Amino acid sequence: MKKNIWIKVLCALLLLAASACKTKKNIASLPNTANNPQKKSVMAQLMDADLTFSTYSTKAKTHIKIDSSTYDINLNIRIKRNDTIWISVSYFGIEGGRVLITPDSIKMLNRLQSQYLVKPFSYLSKYAHAKVDFNALQSIFTGNIMAFCYGNEASISKDSSGYTIRGFKWDLSYQAKFNNLTKIVETILSDSKLGQQLQINYANFIPSNKTNIPTQVVLKTTANQKTITASMLYTIPQIDKKLDFPFTIPKRFSAVE
Repeated sequence: MKKNIWIKVLCALLLLAASACKTKKNIASLPNTANNPQKKSVMAQLMDADLTFSTYSTKAKTHIKIDSSTYDINLNIRIKRNDTIWISVSYFGIEGGRVLITPDSIKMLNRLQSQYLVKPFSYLSKYAHAKVDFNALQSIFTGNIMAFCYGNEASISKDSSGYTIRGFKWDLSYQAKFNNLTKIVETILSDSKLGQQLQINYANFIPSNKTNIPTQVVLKTTANQKTITASMLYTIPQIDKKLDFPFTIPKRFSAVE
């Protein structure tokens, strides 16, 4: 395994942009008006199915495919709602990297090469759509719908499998599909100008905190002529447990620009 693979793994989880699904079905659409009572009612129902939490933690057996290369690693994911995302990346029981993301900054440790990186959150625009914020990343890991998908510009349709939200904002096309439990099972984002795409799929739901949460998350991204797939199989996520988010930069580590 290359020593810098943990950076590639983290970037794979942060690449955000995708093409809209063009699959057509016989569906019934709700009128796309901000004051439509039926649309408001459905939106409220979908929002109520989101997981509410103060802290969230899980471990994930993760299979990464970057073009033709594959890697199996383990992630330890901890989240403090709207405040901190902490991820540890290990391989054969040895921690290779650690990341700490807040709404304002991102910090990375490369333990295998004794390096660190500290950047403002805007640094992620190198890998993600510039308008994707901390809450969007938080939603990806926890199986919640990204907040901007509930905008007034969104349209809602329904078929036998559940609701679908579609919209366009900030040059970003989005689609969110829900199952009959009103839980999101797929998010697709696209930025056609940049030629970037992401598809996120959720499966294997279990009941937790008055809703259902996924224990399988698959992200498939395409950007800069590279395709990256991250398949994560969660242990049972822990909700509202006391967590710490250790992140100390050793003095011997050198900074990476």
